[in-house]
Amino acid sequence: MLPSLFFAAERNARVTPIVEAVSGILPSVVNISAGTEKAESKSSSESRVLGSGCIVDQTGLVLTNSHVIEGAERLNITLSDGRTFTASIVADDPANDLALLKIVTEYQKDSWGAVKMAEPGDLLLGETVIMAGNPYGLGSSISAGILGAIGRKVVYKGKIVFNDILQVDAPIYPGNSGGPLINLNGEMIGISTAVHRNAPGIGFAIPIMRIENVLASWMLPEKFKRAKLGFVPAVRKPNGKPEIYIYSVEKKSPAWEAGIRGGEVLKTFDGKEIKSLIELSRELMRLRVGNTVKLTDTENRSFSISLVPAGVNDGAGVAKELLNISIQEMSPRLADALGFSGLLGVVVSDSFGAGSKIKRGTLITAIDGMPVKNFFDVAEALRDNVSGDKIKLSTVSEESGKKEFWVYAK
Repeated sequence: MLPSLFFAAERNARVTPIVEAVSGILPSVVNISAGTEKAESKSSSESRVLGSGCIVDQTGLVLTNSHVIEGAERLNITLSDGRTFTASIVADDPANDLALLKIVTEYQKDSWGAVKMAEPGDLLLGETVIMAGNPYGLGSSISAGILGAIGRKVVYKGKIVFNDILQVDAPIYPGNSGGPLINLNGEMIGISTAVHRNAPGIGFAIPIMRIENVLASWMLPEKFKRAKLGFVPAVRKPNGKPEIYIYSVEKKSPAWEAGIRGGEVLKTFDGKEIKSLIELSRELMRLRVGNTVKLTDTENRSFSISLVPAGVNDGAGVAKELLNISIQEMSPRLADALGFSGLLGVVVSDSFGAGSKIKRGTLITAIDGMPVKNFFDVAEALRDNVSGDKIKLSTVSEESGKKEFWVYAK
């Protein structure tokens, strides 16, 4: 046998199912840290590793645990190729210990490789599973084990909080939280969340069915395109086979006017078979005002839904939704207290955004060049903005004086 053929055969023998699965998943696994570095910086000695995450949509949406980002002032995401970006918080659900982040980049058309998700409930007790993450901030690492239990209960103060937790013996180390748990097909079946306090070799993961249902409540045109659709889809498995259905519908919304009442089991979206909830969610979040979509259900009923602008008369709500800040209208007493006498604008009373340039006590005088002096003005100024848009703010603060800068809508 020729030497080249011998070495090729030897290498092929080493390419196990674990190796193949890992090669497909690692580009979607990210490190999440808190620090002060700027977007697209190479490195920073000031970073503090918080945990891991995985890319769930090509637009740069990253899923992680809620506890990973808790209390972080600024978030940075490092990809498997070493590039580092700042991130904004899109949604956070501490009750389910899930959070959704978005990579912030100057190039809004950047595309990111998203993780492949398993069919909800497709689990085999005893199957080999792989945990991917960034333990101790060392970079992409994996550990392998078996799926030891399905449907573990989590009890809090005597009440069952969850009854769907996955138990694994693949080691989960500090920094692994939020990383994907995958099967040998390279499909995510859950994300790591905790280790057993008294048994370090036992780890727990949130299953993909709960993940997809939480994501479906977030990945909607109302959040990403300021377009009103009016329903939230979900997935369940009543007879051993997943079905996607209407979990909730808002009265007087376009979906309600189209005849949707909730509970309908969906079959097609714009003429295409609905194969998974995550794929439907990715379609829904891209819809815009004026789009018309057609749904059919398993009873062969058809629904035509035309999207309309989402309500935008609440300036305080819009500021929190897009800029991750709480604002209050100026009063003579507040102006005197903050040293803004004679100035018009709205005051930032709290700032929640990771890496936000908008500090508490800042006076916002204009948004995209439009003067703002009350909630109504803020609503008007932000009326056409959606997630990812670049917004120019004119501000005054005690620390920086008059300043103009750009921020990205979360």
